[in-house]
Amino acid sequence: MNIIISFAGLESSPNRTPYALRHVAGSTILGHILVHLLDLPFEELILIVSSGEEEVATWLQQNLPELNLRTCLSHDARDPLSALGSCK
Repeated sequence: MNIIISFAGLESSPNRTPYALRHVAGSTILGHILVHLLDLPFEELILIVSSGEEEVATWLQQNLPELNLRTCLSHDARDPLSALGSCK
C-alpha cells in the first residue's frame, strides 16, 4: 500500500515556510499527520506539495530517514494528482 498526502494548493507562509512544515502545537503539520500513519503497513509515502519540495524532503530525511519517500511538485492546485508523474 502507498500513502499519498497532498499539500498542493496550500500556500507557504510569509516567511516562506512550506505549509507542511508550519509548526502547530509542538510539531509540524506533517509531523502530526505522520504520527498517525507510521503504524500502518505501507510501502511508500508520496507527498505532493506546491512549494518547498526540497525543504519537505530534507525535513523527512532528517526526522524519518527510514521512510521510503517520494516528493512531487504540483503546479496545478485544481489537479494535484497530475504531479505524480514528476515525483522524485
